[in-house]
Amino acid sequence: MLALGACSQRRAVEARDVLSLATDERGRFVRLQLRDVWGTGAARAWAVGDDGRIVRWSGALWVLERFRAPVGLHGVWASSNDDAWAVGERGVIVHWDGTSWSQVASGVTVALHSVWGASRESVVVAGDGGVILRWDAAQGAFVRLASGVDGALFGVSGTGAEDVWVVGVRGTVLRCGRASCRAVASGTTATLRGVWLASATDGWVVGEPDEATDGPLANAAMLRWNGTTLVRVESATHEPLLDVWGSGVSDVWAVGHNFGRNYDGARRQIVHWDGNAWAARSAGASGWYAGVWGDGSGRVWAVGCCEAIIVWENAAWMGVTRGSMLIPPPPPPPVDSRLMKRR
Repeated sequence: MLALGACSQRRAVEARDVLSLATDERGRFVRLQLRDVWGTGAARAWAVGDDGRIVRWSGALWVLERFRAPVGLHGVWASSNDDAWAVGERGVIVHWDGTSWSQVASGVTVALHSVWGASRESVVVAGDGGVILRWDAAQGAFVRLASGVDGALFGVSGTGAEDVWVVGVRGTVLRCGRASCRAVASGTTATLRGVWLASATDGWVVGEPDEATDGPLANAAMLRWNGTTLVRVESATHEPLLDVWGSGVSDVWAVGHNFGRNYDGARRQIVHWDGNAWAARSAGASGWYAGVWGDGSGRVWAVGCCEAIIVWENAAWMGVTRGSMLIPPPPPPPVDSRLMKRR
């Protein structure tokens, strides 16, 4: 495994040696392009990404897991230190039981993009082709939930097992219980990528600009749930937004691409809601970010490409640097029993 950097050794992401390439235990370069991040508190989190890579936050270090999924991973969620799920291409689902990662049958072969749970007994996965899967703890298996749609679904969140939200292409917003889903009017045709619920009466949906309706200079899709309807809100960026997470109603973060779509040239791939308005919080961040999550202490992690992992602390984004990596020795080779001396 590989330690990516300690908190005390992070520095501003303006530095040229921000982490985008890691080195495995055999000294080989590994390009980290991460797609999602989730954790259980200040001492444990996971981030997943391309090439099946998984990195784990130990409370002091990001560690590259020895386990590697057979495909790229798009989403991760955890209920506790011994219960984490990651999903990805070709229907792959992997589970962490506190000791090791293992693959779990999904029953589908389409790309799976997001996973969220109300508890370890109630986990929901969404993916291409309108696929929604729910973990049936009694059966120990995932079962298909009728979504009523056939387009790609990208984001999952909720307030409980009977109130799960799923968003996707063509402005799709679904609200699902244990047995069925119903559509929620979004008022947009934009591709919606992320959703986060503070409560049953307050939440956010983010996505790509609705150019079909608003033209080529459209802002990123930003919708707020008020308990009755989804209301459009100015997002403060033209960049497509890919994920949203908050610690409360006045502290919400959204992250996305860095295509240079903002007409004034400003980077606005990270925006923050303070309870009154969205504003750019991208200073020092030059990559694009696909996942965001915070541990409740004021620390917020964003993961993506070019700086694989950055963290918001003390009112600034900081990056994990290659120069601060600690590389433990490789594991010892297996012992050949044929070479062992007979006693």
